[in-house]
Amino acid sequence: MSGNGIRCLAAAVRRTTNGTWDTLEVHTIAGVRTVTLKMGRHLGYGSVEMGDVTFGETLAGTLGVAYVGNPHVVVRDDPKWTDEMRSELAEELSLDFDGVNVEF
Repeated sequence: MSGNGIRCLAAAVRRTTNGTWDTLEVHTIAGVRTVTLKMGRHLGYGSVEMGDVTFGETLAGTLGVAYVGNPHVVVRDDPKWTDEMRSELAEELSLDFDGVNVEF
């Protein structure tokens, strides 16, 4: 589950339905999440309660694994790495964790 994605989803639903509500309950695999929106004509912002953060195992070369409905692996970035190297590492970690979000 993506915090940015669920907020975009809620904003798109509100905009396409001409809704005036400020909250939307979204049923996800991680459970029901309530999105709160404040929208104007062209600008807005939203928030969502993602649930408790739990921490998983430590992986070599990473700062660790955090779970918020789905796993996130945090990697200390290295300025010597190219974007291609980062992409390869993210893809490798993603395959190891069935679609993990990788944060540098």
